[in-house]
Amino acid sequence: MKHIATYIISLLAASFAAGCAWVPGAPEPAAPARVVRLDSAALAGDSVRFLAAGAPAAIWLNVVGADSSRVSDYFASLQGKPYNQFVAEQFASTDSLAAVTGSIFNNVAKLTGATPPAMLVTVVSPYNQSVVTADSVVFVALNHYLGPHHDFYSYFPYYQRRLKDASRIGIDVAEAVVAERFPYDPQSKYPTALSRMAAEGAVVEAVMQLTGATEQEALGYSDEEYSWLEQNEQPAWESLLARNLVFSTDPSVTETLVRPNSVTSFLHPEAPGRAGRYIGHRIVRSYLSAHPSETLSAILSPAFYNDPKLLEKAGYVGK
Repeated sequence: MKHIATYIISLLAASFAAGCAWVPGAPEPAAPARVVRLDSAALAGDSVRFLAAGAPAAIWLNVVGADSSRVSDYFASLQGKPYNQFVAEQFASTDSLAAVTGSIFNNVAKLTGATPPAMLVTVVSPYNQSVVTADSVVFVALNHYLGPHHDFYSYFPYYQRRLKDASRIGIDVAEAVVAERFPYDPQSKYPTALSRMAAEGAVVEAVMQLTGATEQEALGYSDEEYSWLEQNEQPAWESLLARNLVFSTDPSVTETLVRPNSVTSFLHPEAPGRAGRYIGHRIVRSYLSAHPSETLSAILSPAFYNDPKLLEKAGYVGK
């Protein structure tokens, strides 16, 4: 699937600014996704064009806490923002975005059996969330993908700022769709850290299969972070076992292992953030190696990540 990764990851990074729709040698994707551009209408302050989009506009206004009678308030909240000019320039064309997300949406149906989103809607958002799913629509806030070097991202911690690049859109869209279609269901008041790590690992695997991304890309790690985890996977796992954290039902333990952060302090002062997701995916990878016919929808189900015999079935021992 490396050729797909090259298409989905590299194509976005290379072609958005130029507005290119194709890269020579790239495989032809599935039908492009339908893209509705609310961002350009909003930045132009054109309420007629914005509202003419119909349902996508109404859904987005609901997301931002407005309605058609207050669309001017939403427009006003965007005026004077330093990123407006860059959104218009860098995303002059969304042909590449349509091609990439079309492939992802097609794979959602083909690989998981879930109903794919009906469309992708580009917006400019006043919120920190870069991708929002609502009903059958995926909203992508383009102002979150202009490149980590911009000063207007300076208030974000580095581990978040470095991901604000157009090459991440496909990965973020895939993860948002999977999380919405297959939400974590612990089926217990006291889920274990293992259950959550395995569920997160299943999402990572889904993102990899839907986009063709590598494990490192799907997890969002730098070369140094990924190298640290590869070199320290077994001692990290043994540390979790020795401290009885794998089966801990303390929510704070689980959140520390999987939530976005600069480090995973429970493991080591140098352990990258969300190291529990890395371990979770290694468990999933071990399980799939032992059960190669298992489907993606199966590992995204509660029956997989809540299975008390998961480690035994996966044969995972920290490597």
